[in-house]
Amino acid sequence: MTQATNIFDKVLFIGPYKSGKGGIVSVISTYRQHFSPFHCTATCSHWGHFFSLFVLAWLLVRMPFIRLFSARKILHIHFASYGSFMRKSLVMRWGKLLGFKVIGHCHGGAFKQFSQQKGKDKISRKLHNCDVIIALSESWKSFFTEEMKCEHVEVANNPIERANDIENMVSDKLELLFLGRIGALKGIFDVVEVIAQHKEEIAGKLHLTIGGDGEISALTNRIDNAQIGDIVEYAGWVSGDAKEALLRKTNVVVLTSHKEGLPLIILEAMAHGKGVIATPVGGIPEIISDGENGIIVHPGNTEEIYKSIVTYINDNTLARRQGEISLKRIEPFYPENVKAELVKIYSSLISK
Repeated sequence: MTQATNIFDKVLFIGPYKSGKGGIVSVISTYRQHFSPFHCTATCSHWGHFFSLFVLAWLLVRMPFIRLFSARKILHIHFASYGSFMRKSLVMRWGKLLGFKVIGHCHGGAFKQFSQQKGKDKISRKLHNCDVIIALSESWKSFFTEEMKCEHVEVANNPIERANDIENMVSDKLELLFLGRIGALKGIFDVVEVIAQHKEEIAGKLHLTIGGDGEISALTNRIDNAQIGDIVEYAGWVSGDAKEALLRKTNVVVLTSHKEGLPLIILEAMAHGKGVIATPVGGIPEIISDGENGIIVHPGNTEEIYKSIVTYINDNTLARRQGEISLKRIEPFYPENVKAELVKIYSSLISK
């Protein structure tokens, strides 16, 4: 049995329920495939608020027995913002009192806003129940260190699977893809507005596929009212093989978010060798360089979004050239490299 295997037997991962949606679910799903042994439990339920309270309470009841009668000594707690963090903060506090080594792993792009609304001092006190905070980028590490006064903050990448089939198609029509939470904060309404304003100019030159959940009615109403259904297609929630198929046929992934951590869809786009239109928020500027492996636009700036789309339309090999650069930059995010990072963090905690 290897050291890594011994270490992972000591870890209990805490996150959302297995069949949920979103970035944390994707991260833990990748962990599950590559980390062995793997132990994970949820703090919520897809059956709604009442059942989520029961699931959380049942975990809190079980934790003393887990601590006493299992090999698990580390809680690796994945959280976002708002309700996700408030639930997990109870696990952090109880875990600390029971003698677990506690890791808080932040995925929430809105965590800065959340901490301001709830009060930084209050959120900081909850974070101090963690022995280690894992941040997704150096900029987020600075936030937790400088603004939240956390003493031990590590940067660890979220794992991305290697793409089996990388297709960098060159065609007369630009295939654009958005995958994520549908709403104003992800910037998708800005992109739809750009297409609506310039539909005569880009008709026949561009096709946008949108996948995700959220404000679906607001999205489809905008598409219908602007009469751009021949350019913009809503594909519903996309995962698994359907997601892979979309990424293969795409030229450029667009995510013009107003707030972010380090979005998985951009990492997935890089792993598939695609061009990227993104905003300089969260950890994105640390992986996407304007003009090198993508185009950076400012949140809400529809003129910049339009110019970036036209740039790709006018140069149908640009996305392929940028994708080649991304394929080199994405190496640290492959599961074997992420696994090595986590083993170092776990080993350091166990040795204390």
